[in-house]
Amino acid sequence: MILHADKISNQGEPTMNSNFDGQMIRRGTIMLGYHNGAEGGDVLSEDGEVLGTWYMDEEEWSHFTIEGHTEISSSAPSPWMLQDVIADWYEKKPSV
Repeated sequence: MILHADKISNQGEPTMNSNFDGQMIRRGTIMLGYHNGAEGGDVLSEDGEVLGTWYMDEEEWSHFTIEGHTEISSSAPSPWMLQDVIADWYEKKPSV
């Protein structure tokens, strides 16, 4: 893992401006692996519920699979657009 010196505190912990998992938080969803080059990872709600996983394919399309499912449920031409699709789905998802 590489962190820029300006994002490291004196104790070696990341500051508020960085994170180890490259997360992107938007519209009540968190995509891990978004900003760190992983090109995939878990998708969580802001409450920590695992919603599923996402990944980017070799053609740079992003895909989402709902937790507990095996088939891709949504795809989009970018992670940003995929996160909007996931957020739309999550906002309509019935509470359990």
